[in-house]
Amino acid sequence: MTQLTLTRERLDELLADESVPVAHRALWALLWEGEVRLGDALSLDVRDVEFGAGTARVEYPKRGSGPVSVPLGDRAAGLLRQVIGERADGPALQVAEQPISRISAARRAREVGAGSIHAFRSAGQAARRPAQGVTGV
Repeated sequence: MTQLTLTRERLDELLADESVPVAHRALWALLWEGEVRLGDALSLDVRDVEFGAGTARVEYPKRGSGPVSVPLGDRAAGLLRQVIGERADGPALQVAEQPISRISAARRAREVGAGSIHAFRSAGQAARRPAQGVTGV
């Protein structure tokens, strides 16, 4: 699969695949459902996630601004709850008590046929855009 062919149906299959560690599935949901970049998602701490408010606090160092709250989609929030469990701090996205790295995120995305870890974010953005049609014809 290429970056542009990751469909909502394929995402649904991947998020339901319990053979994939829940932290990776939570990452994919975060990338698909919101405006979170890969580095921002991987740097989330447990303390950054506010389940009651349905948000995560993300810092955008490239923008030079302070942290902002971004909404969590239902699937991302549910999977994050599973990953975080009762932990009070530490990396939000970890497998076997180790934070997910960019390399392992990219490797896992290729293994499941997504083409690229970035396919989750770009396909999610495309799915959220309103359909563009021809007007004035």
